Amino acid sequence: MINNYFYIKSLSQKLDEAISGYTIKQCFSQEKDELIIGLLKGEKEFWIKAILKPRYNYLTFPLNFNRSKRNNINLFLNLIDIKVIGVEHYHYERAFSLNLEGQKKLLFKLFGSQSNILFFNSEKVEEIFHKKRKEDYLISIKELPKKLDLSLDAFKKKPLLEFCPLLPKEIVNQLVKEGYDKWEEERKWEAIKKKIAELDSPTFYIDSKKISPIPFENFDLKTQDPIQAVNEYYLKSVKLQTLQEERKKRLAPLKKELKRTENYLKKVKEKLEELNSEAESKFEKWANIIMANLHQIKKGDKEVELFDFYSNNQLIIKLNPKLSPQDNASVYYRKSKNRRKEIEVLEKNIESKNKKLEEIKVQIVQIEKEIDLKKLRKSNLINIKPQQKAKPYFEFTIGGFQIWAGKNAKSNEELTQKMSYKEDLWLHARDAKGSHVLIKHKAGKTYPTEVIEKAASIAAWNSERRGEKLCPVIFTPKKFVRKRKGDPIGMVVVDKEEVIMVEPVDPNIKKL
Repeated sequence: MINNYFYIKSLSQKLDEAISGYTIKQCFSQEKDELIIGLLKGEKEFWIKAILKPRYNYLTFPLNFNRSKRNNINLFLNLIDIKVIGVEHYHYERAFSLNLEGQKKLLFKLFGSQSNILFFNSEKVEEIFHKKRKEDYLISIKELPKKLDLSLDAFKKKPLLEFCPLLPKEIVNQLVKEGYDKWEEERKWEAIKKKIAELDSPTFYIDSKKISPIPFENFDLKTQDPIQAVNEYYLKSVKLQTLQEERKKRLAPLKKELKRTENYLKKVKEKLEELNSEAESKFEKWANIIMANLHQIKKGDKEVELFDFYSNNQLIIKLNPKLSPQDNASVYYRKSKNRRKEIEVLEKNIESKNKKLEEIKVQIVQIEKEIDLKKLRKSNLINIKPQQKAKPYFEFTIGGFQIWAGKNAKSNEELTQKMSYKEDLWLHARDAKGSHVLIKHKAGKTYPTEVIEKAASIAAWNSERRGEKLCPVIFTPKKFVRKRKGDPIGMVVVDKEEVIMVEPVDPNIKKL
C-alpha cells in the first residue's frame, strides 16, 4: 500500500524531474478501481497506473502499456493534450498533484482506504475518479498542506507519535527496540532529528508485502529510486496476490470436500457405535426368545410378554398381528442378519473415507506450501470432482431396466409429476407411506415379471411396511396416476391398478 508520507514526498520529487514538460495524451480505465494515464514528450512515453481499491492502493510506472481494444472507458477528458508543468507535494500530507497548464491540477490523494484522484480547475473540484466519495468535491487544495511543529519545544511537550505522527511505524518500533523509552531527553531528540533527516532522502527496502525505510529480514531489493521501488513492490505484491488467489481457488473445493468427508465419517461412526453397542443383536435375541416360546404366542397378538433367558427378566416384544409366531421370528432373524451386513458396509465405508481424508489433507498441505505460481497452476493436485446436484431418487438397474425410487415426499412429487413418462410403470406400497417407484419404459419392450417383482420389493422396503414378511404393492402405467388440486406434496390418486405380494428387500444389501 502506497500511503507513507516520506515515500510520497520522495516520489513527488522524482516525478517532477521525470514528467515536467510531458503532455497528457491518454486517460482511461480498463478495470474497476484502475486509472491509466499516458504522457508524451516528443517520442518519449511515460505511463502512470493507479489502482485504488478499498483494501489497498498501488502506483506503478510501466515502461509501456498496450491499451485493449475493448472493455475500456475514457476518463478525465479535460486533461487530454494539456502539458504538465510540474509535480507538487503537499507539506506533511499524503498527497501530490500533477500541476498542469491553465491552473489545472490532478490530485493523487493517497489516504489508504479513502484514496482518490481529483481534477481541479483553478481551485474547484470538477471531476473525481471514485464517484461515490462525494465528500471529495469539498476538498480545498489550499488547505491540503499541514502545519507541523517539529521544534525542540514541541518535542518536549508531546509524546513521540503526537510530535511527529508521520513517522513510519517501522522507525518507531526500531527506536523502542533500541531502548528509546529509557533514554535521556537530549539523546531522544538527537535520534529523532537524525531519523527525520534520513527520511528526507530515504533508502527503500522492498519485498512483496511492503516498502520500508529501514532494512528488514529477507528484503528482496534496496534502492533510493522511488519509481524503481514502487515498480518492484507492485510486481512482487501482485505476484503474491495472484499466488494467494490461485491457492484459494484450488483449496476451496478441497476444504469443502474435507468438511463433507469429516461430517460423513462422524455420522457413520456414530451409527456404527450404536450398532456395536449391543454385544449381540437384540433382533436375534428376540427371535430366539419367540422360537423358544411359540406355544405362548397367538397369531393376531400385537405384543407378547416373555421370559428373557439372556437377562433373567420379563421382556415385552412387539409383533405383527398379521404374521404367525414363526414368521415374526423370521422377521427379527432377517433384521439381525441385515444388521451384521450393515456393520460390514459401514466399516468398509469408514476405511475408504479415512483414506480419502488423508489424501485431501496431503493435497491441502502441498498447495499451502507451494510458492511457485507456474508449478501451482500446472500441478495435478486437485482431483475432486465438482459437486453435482443430488438426484431426487435412488437408482437401480434390474434386467436392463432402470428403477427409480423417490427419497422423500418432495422427491416423490418431482419424480412422478416431472420426471416420469406416461408408459413408465409406477409402483407403491399399498395403504402405506413410502417411495414412489418407477420402472422406466423401454421402447418396444414389455416389463418382465421378475423386474416388476424386484422393483416391488424396493417399493415395499422403502415404505412403512418394511418389517412385514409380505407386502402388497400396487403397480400401474404412470398415465393412470394423477394428482388432485390441493392434495399434499407426494399424494396421488391411482385410477387403475394391479397388486403383487412381495417380500421387502433392502436393495443396498441384497443383490437384486
